[in-house]
Amino acid sequence: MTIITRDALAQAAHEGTGIEYLTPGQAWAADHLAKALDADEGDPLAHAEKAGFADQLRTMPPNPLH
Repeated sequence: MTIITRDALAQAAHEGTGIEYLTPGQAWAADHLAKALDADEGDPLAHAEKAGFADQLRTMPPNPLH
């Protein structure tokens, strides 16, 4: 099993190439998700307010699982 490093993921996302089993789109999405998670290790609501979608979090009820 190969471990995909953050640097390799960032490079693949920047170049628009795939890495290991990830397509270029998946590499880009994974890189952006990792950056978002690293950028805000604290309060998720504070991150949502900064990103401009806090109102959606406050007004949209969670989807129940049936």
